[in-house]
Amino acid sequence: MSLLNDVTLAGMHADSDHVLVGPGGVWAIEVKHHAGVVQYIGDAWGYARIGLQGVPRAGQITDSARQAQRAALRLEALLRAHGIHTMVQPLVVFTHPLVELQLQMPSVPVRRALEVAPPARCAPEQLTPQQVTRIVAAICAQHGASV
Repeated sequence: MSLLNDVTLAGMHADSDHVLVGPGGVWAIEVKHHAGVVQYIGDAWGYARIGLQGVPRAGQITDSARQAQRAALRLEALLRAHGIHTMVQPLVVFTHPLVELQLQMPSVPVRRALEVAPPARCAPEQLTPQQVTRIVAAICAQHGASV
């Protein structure tokens, strides 16, 4: 399994915080570090938390699902240009240990960081080791991403 970091897709107006490539497939991962309650209802994102001096705060979060979907589509286009026809799955990951996710009908999978590795490792095998190597090489050739 390979993890590519900070993948910017030149000329495609999209980037991905991370791209995970392994036998179970390819994931475009958008990472957020919010504490408190994060709500994702339909296509609306919001948060609520206790701020400095115990003052409650609430607000909107940029559409992380759309960011992950856009990166996944651009990565699929990049791979197709290299003759690789595989689906790239979008994924939003929250890394703060104090995040509480409230999800209703999310359009993309949303996970806490500790919940990511087991599904990625347990996914049914879709790609051979040679395909994984070829996909990583194609992405690195485009961007020079670090593994």
